[in-house]
Amino acid sequence: EESALQAFAVGASGYLPKRYVETKLGPTLQSILASLKKQRTMSRMVERLKRYDAQIECESNASLVPHLIEFIQDRMAQLGLCDEESKWTVGIALEEALLNGIYHGNLGLSSDLKQDGSNRFHEEAEARMHREPYCKRRLHVDVHLDRDRARFVIRDEGPGFDISKLNDCTSEEGLEKASGRGILMIRSFMDEVLYNAKGNEITLIKKKQ
Repeated sequence: EESALQAFAVGASGYLPKRYVETKLGPTLQSILASLKKQRTMSRMVERLKRYDAQIECESNASLVPHLIEFIQDRMAQLGLCDEESKWTVGIALEEALLNGIYHGNLGLSSDLKQDGSNRFHEEAEARMHREPYCKRRLHVDVHLDRDRARFVIRDEGPGFDISKLNDCTSEEGLEKASGRGILMIRSFMDEVLYNAKGNEITLIKKKQ
């Protein structure tokens, strides 16, 4: 068992006890070879991939956000759009935009609930996830990737907001407030950031470096 664990640690594909070698070695090797062949075929297909488009619709559940970001980052990596640094910065920008759409858009929560340092913000978010009209609202994410750039359009079903009224968190007064910091990070990490007139849709563009 110890040898098997050491083998798995350096990349072994399976473990076959000696008593099964005579009857199961052949089928086991065939299965491994078939898996490798499939991986190589997929790798060749990815090399030929020029564009990837997806439309995603999900409920207002913040626990889904990390999985959605990982999915998008994997697609970007397949197209050669990100190294480790840009993968990290795009992930942060996407997280802020997605959470803004969920919390402030669909669930209609104000950042003022965070000001006193209590857990009121997340408690109210949990309550609204099961209360109408909030629970019926969905988050829409359009992903457009090619070899040169990534474009993400994130739209919530909330009433929208006036982006011009957002706090300037770079000012001395704004530094003490909870709102606006996410937008600052999005603008810092993305090449272009656009909003629709209603204020319930944000477009993020990241060009290949």
